[in-house]
Amino acid sequence: MKRGNLNAFNSNMISPIHDVEPTLCDFCIRLGKMGNPLTKTTIIELANDLIAETEYKEKIKDCKNLRKLDSVDKLGDAWYRGFMSRYSEKLTRNGTTIKDSKRNTWVTTENFQNMYESVYEAMVTAGVAEKGEEEITYETGLPSKYKLTKPEYVLFVDETGCNTNQLNDGRVGGELFIVPKVDNEAGRPIGSTTNLHFTVLGFISGTGEAVMCAIIFKSDLPVSEIPISWKLGLDITQDPDDQHSVMAGGPTCTYLGKRIPCFFGTSPKASITSTLLKDMLAFLDSLGVYDRSVANPFLLLDGHHSRMMLPFLRYICNSSHEWKCCFGVPYATHLWQVGDASGINGAFKMNLTKAKREYIKKRGAPRFEPTDIVPLVNKAFPMSFGNQGSAIRAISQRGWNPLNFNLLTVLPNTKNVVDLTTTIKPSCPLNVSTGPSNAYLDLLIEEEIKNEGRKKKFEELKKEQQTRAQKLENIKKLSKVSSSQLAAINHYVLDENVLDVVNAKHAAQEAAQLVADQRKRAIEEKKSESLRQALRKFTLCPNGLTVPEMKALVTAASKPSDSPIKKKKQELQEQLNREPRLGRVQQLAREYEHTLETTARESNNEAAEALMALVGV
Repeated sequence: MKRGNLNAFNSNMISPIHDVEPTLCDFCIRLGKMGNPLTKTTIIELANDLIAETEYKEKIKDCKNLRKLDSVDKLGDAWYRGFMSRYSEKLTRNGTTIKDSKRNTWVTTENFQNMYESVYEAMVTAGVAEKGEEEITYETGLPSKYKLTKPEYVLFVDETGCNTNQLNDGRVGGELFIVPKVDNEAGRPIGSTTNLHFTVLGFISGTGEAVMCAIIFKSDLPVSEIPISWKLGLDITQDPDDQHSVMAGGPTCTYLGKRIPCFFGTSPKASITSTLLKDMLAFLDSLGVYDRSVANPFLLLDGHHSRMMLPFLRYICNSSHEWKCCFGVPYATHLWQVGDASGINGAFKMNLTKAKREYIKKRGAPRFEPTDIVPLVNKAFPMSFGNQGSAIRAISQRGWNPLNFNLLTVLPNTKNVVDLTTTIKPSCPLNVSTGPSNAYLDLLIEEEIKNEGRKKKFEELKKEQQTRAQKLENIKKLSKVSSSQLAAINHYVLDENVLDVVNAKHAAQEAAQLVADQRKRAIEEKKSESLRQALRKFTLCPNGLTVPEMKALVTAASKPSDSPIKKKKQELQEQLNREPRLGRVQQLAREYEHTLETTARESNNEAAEALMALVGV
């Protein structure tokens, strides 16, 4: 203003490589999505390498000489801080953790589109949805020909592994505690280290209502033999005079006019099994929850291996109590599974943590008993799986009601190649032929080639499965029946075709096991016969033993603490004639002679009895 120049501009006020920085930002984004994030050191290294042997080097020198800075040849920490500040809306710094590369592979638009199409078609087959001729435009998601007509017959289930041990419990709602500054141990909440594992499954309907709670205890006993107090619970936070509140049992739901008690099960590791899952559906059927004259109940669950086993498959495919069951994209349940929503699973974990703290305060001692599990679940279930509002939001966001392919609108951009021909072009060519920039670019191009290959394979599979027969043929070719193998051939329905393949593989495994057992018995019988012959010869002619016979005797008389069995004849003779093996072989020989005498005596007695019976006739 003093000089009368309101448009004053100094080129040194901006970064000397400001027109290269969008490309660097793109590198950071793409490599981060691929699971190869850059660090402060590597982004500075990459920036310096991109501008090596270019006009930008001179711009950097001029800029640094003007400011009288050291190390005028390269970009440094000051540029890095400015770069992160300028692109703070797109980039951030975070202590990332290692993630499963399979998640990147499966979270693609093609996989989710195929999942939606398969699941929606299965819903139509079950009678809980309709497919129209014209597309319906919903408030969210994409236009769709599918409409959910009977959401009350749609069921979602997810299991949550739990433990009474509080060492790994997180903070509740990001809470912070006020503690002495100089004492790191002071102020930490006292908690239990008792390991009592259990699993909770919440069944939620398409209307968002809780249908059933299932609790699996860790026990080798069947559920009928565990103490009744485990199932009823002993809630120490209730009035001890109110027996109904103290021993209330697990969460009870009311759905479609039916009162559905809590389901209890046991397994050695408190984990879900195929038999337990089958029993849960059978429990619902025994209560008459679903009228199959209206529609077959539809169940959406993850691809845990228990879903691919015979007990569950045989039950859901039985025409007298048929269930239409589907699973979603493997390694991406956090996106499509209703029970994984933060308002459901996250809320359950948070409320369980609060309930455990309340229990410890009431008991006055940091420990839990098996009878505490049910009361803890009673406190956490209503505000998580039983929260209809949270469930409705989770169902809608995942595209299950309405059927609008909603996740296809929110999936992350999977583009992995940096576009070096963007609208903001550098003023001179960049160095991408050598150094780190070349290595990173090769990595990006390789990932893009992989993505193109996946898309091509997806299209080929779609063409190969135009008919039911073609799809069935692809299922029969599977070497292993798993959710990832089925999803790889675009099959997300657990139907008779999957049951037939699992049955065939199970029969083949049983046949192979039978052959192996027979072979094993034959080998054992051969070894026993060789030992009997060796014992007989040891008794009658010990000096005439052959090498295999001596080896059989030494092996039979050896214990784990004995010296290794030799191979040469002389060494075997020394082992056989040396205590304690010699005494053991002699004992075996005496036992064998006694067995022969006993067998002969019994045979003579049987022959005499037969002769007397014949004379008596």
